[in-house]
Amino acid sequence: MGEPHLLVHCTLGQITVDGDEARLAHIEHLAGDPALRPEFASVDVGSTNIDRYIAEERRFATTDRSYVNSTGTLIHFLTRMRELGVRPVLACWSIPFVRMLEPFFQMQLLDGPAYVLLVHTEAPVLGGHPATAAGLRAYLDTLPRDRPIQWTVNGKPANILATAAEAIRLGGHVAIGIGDYPYPELGLPTNAELVARVADLARSLGREVATPEEAREMLGLRTGRIGG
Repeated sequence: MGEPHLLVHCTLGQITVDGDEARLAHIEHLAGDPALRPEFASVDVGSTNIDRYIAEERRFATTDRSYVNSTGTLIHFLTRMRELGVRPVLACWSIPFVRMLEPFFQMQLLDGPAYVLLVHTEAPVLGGHPATAAGLRAYLDTLPRDRPIQWTVNGKPANILATAAEAIRLGGHVAIGIGDYPYPELGLPTNAELVARVADLARSLGREVATPEEAREMLGLRTGRIGG
């Protein structure tokens, strides 16, 4: 590994991979080698519809794209990832997702601090909360009280910058990248340019960007990747 200090975040494939075991197969493989084991993998803690709506044509591009994560699937993912030493990124697309967190804490499936991703969506995807201050507040009002949680916001797809400013003010974090939304209104920036913009925003609001080791400490993760 060329950059052993970096934190690695994997996906479980969302709707592109079928079956619980298949969705975890790459995590199982990577976790077998301490030098390759990722710090994180995304677990979307609920189900939603992700059909794209074409407003100018007043129709949906598809009508059957449901992203389903049963309670049994979620328990399996959280149990196995805990055994493998991989921290779940608990992605929440709406309030029912957030409400699943407290039962998982009670079942001792989550180690604190839990890392919660608050997903915001705008047209054409309508399956998540709007990327507004009100959308963010609804999430925050529902997060479990008295639980160790670090939370972050993203837009998939959505321009998250206005919501990012509110999140930074309120002590949260920001996940941004062109894989979630390409920001054509900003001239199709690179990932590096988006990250720099958010870093500048954070500093303008009195918060410095965490180093990888500071992020590990905030999240209670092991230090440094083995190998280099």
